[in-house]
Amino acid sequence: MSWRYVGRRLVQLVVVLLIVTFFSFMLINLLPGDPVDNLCTGVCDQEQEAQIREELNLDEGVVQRYFDWLGGILTGDFGRYYDSGVQVSQVLESALPVSLQLVIYTQIVALVIAIPMGVLTAYRAGTVFDRSSNATAFGFLALPNYVLAFYLISIFALGLAWFPPGGYVYLSDNPIEHFKSMFLPVMALAAGQVAVYMRLLRSDMIQTLQEDYITMAKAKGMPPRRVLFRHALRPSSLTLLTVAGLNVGTLIGGAVIIEVLFELPGMGTQIFLTINNNEYVALQSYIAIIGVAYVLINFSIDFTYSLVDPRIRHG
Repeated sequence: MSWRYVGRRLVQLVVVLLIVTFFSFMLINLLPGDPVDNLCTGVCDQEQEAQIREELNLDEGVVQRYFDWLGGILTGDFGRYYDSGVQVSQVLESALPVSLQLVIYTQIVALVIAIPMGVLTAYRAGTVFDRSSNATAFGFLALPNYVLAFYLISIFALGLAWFPPGGYVYLSDNPIEHFKSMFLPVMALAAGQVAVYMRLLRSDMIQTLQEDYITMAKAKGMPPRRVLFRHALRPSSLTLLTVAGLNVGTLIGGAVIIEVLFELPGMGTQIFLTINNNEYVALQSYIAIIGVAYVLINFSIDFTYSLVDPRIRHG
């Protein structure tokens, strides 16, 4: 991987980040009417309106306001809530870790289930096990995660009382209760991801198992487990790696309903509250953070390809 390639990719990264943050900033400007009226919803006096207008620099041009806002973001100033006066950064300190935990747990559970299932269905392609696994996967793909969440709450929380129906327990307070409080929302999100990951890996594994070096490995008498997980899995995981990485950013923004249903104080819940309360300045920051995270993760995946498949590095 040449320095020229790295430099070109870094320039592209900066351009994309500027575009993402600019559209996040323009969110409040795209609303119909005066942004101050949208923020105040008719309850501000003239002095408060003038203060908001001054804080948002609405008398300046769009470009100048964007760079002022971006400078604040880079220095940790994400704005404040106008109803309470609380700094967005204070809310982020507590909300972001909860969403990251939810996403990380979801990805771990989904990959732990999907990888062996994808390998086995590819190895037994066309069998009853393969067809039943695929049918189950399509069923989970067709079932929205919030619908699955209602079933999980009804069965495992209200019916069997194995897990709490909602709420969040910090890991430092009680590890056991923490994982119990996260189990149902994680499973509600992971079910659809398992179906996607399993299908992707199965498709790539079937092609890889037809390669000459796999045939040679089998001819040498290597055990099927070693052939599958050591020689076939690694070059078959590029698509899986890409989708799993991109889903990290997607899950943070897509877990809004799940966080609200299970009363998790994460980014999704905060986005829901900011929309309901017309806190558009805070919403700008949340959307910008999710967008930047999505871009950075996507950028990082490009550099991990060569670690997964040496053929790309040599190419």
